[in-house]
Amino acid sequence: MKQSTIITRFLLASLISVLLLACASENNDDNGKGDGNQVPVISGTPATTVNEGSAYHFTPTASDGDSDDSLTFAISNKPAWASFNNQMGVLRGTPGLDDAADYNNIIISVSDGSASAQLPAFTITVVDVSPALEVNTHSPTTLANDTALHSNITITFNAPLDMATVTSTSVTLQGTSNTAIQTTLSTNNQTITIDPASNLEPLTTYTVTITTAVTSADGAVLDRDYSWGFTTVESSVIDPSRVTVNLGWNAGDVTNTDISPSGYSIYYGRQSGSLTDNIDVGMTTSRALSGSEFNFTDIGEYYFHVVAYNVDKSLFSAPSTEVMIDIRPQFTGQK
Repeated sequence: MKQSTIITRFLLASLISVLLLACASENNDDNGKGDGNQVPVISGTPATTVNEGSAYHFTPTASDGDSDDSLTFAISNKPAWASFNNQMGVLRGTPGLDDAADYNNIIISVSDGSASAQLPAFTITVVDVSPALEVNTHSPTTLANDTALHSNITITFNAPLDMATVTSTSVTLQGTSNTAIQTTLSTNNQTITIDPASNLEPLTTYTVTITTAVTSADGAVLDRDYSWGFTTVESSVIDPSRVTVNLGWNAGDVTNTDISPSGYSIYYGRQSGSLTDNIDVGMTTSRALSGSEFNFTDIGEYYFHVVAYNVDKSLFSAPSTEVMIDIRPQFTGQK
């Protein structure tokens, strides 16, 4: 009886030990692989700046301990100028000239269908690289002291202009005591022309100002207001009696095989290639023209060419080579 009790107790203890071992084995399985899936891993350091007009590219590195798992990628807060490949995780694109900004809280993640991982959120800053608007050239030049009284003012920039920004307040011409001069403004691509409503005053200093309100067609602006001054000539230089232009040519300079020249006409004007007024000088091949003969009114560039004609002026030769004479004052004594 006593021996039977001992054997029974031994069997119960053995059974309890087996049950405890089985529970321990299950717990070990739960602390290890669990359902057998391993969480994917993603890494990489994306660039955080890119210039306007430059390509951006980032590919993360991702892996999964389960060789049979298929990985897919996702992104949140993707910039509108970029594209994203869900199979490779590639973020790429080229920001345009209007895309300068900070693109915040971009998150790229990877998933194996059961578990996922993600990179830390990052920001891409698109840098504005548009060149500032600049004045390339202008006429009259800075501090010019021989500007004609009838002159237009021209300003040429480094980029095409937004014509809507060229106004009577953004582009001004002022005389002495900051008196505004009435003008007409015109714009041709990169150039502004200021046409005063009347002739400028003699021996007067004028100031041209272009404000930062003037912009390029792409929105670029001046770093600061741009201004310069110039001075007009004295009024006496427009007296035609003080001006003489000496012209001379050879018969061979004016040729036309269809006519036998019976005389010559000198054509003149202020605009190259558009000479319509003329003076008949007969068969002479040189002439000293007074200012009154070619309608001289002010200093500046004057253009001339010669045309031959037949006896009854029914046929004319092609014009000779055009010449330009820049008439400027020669001051003597005190102004």
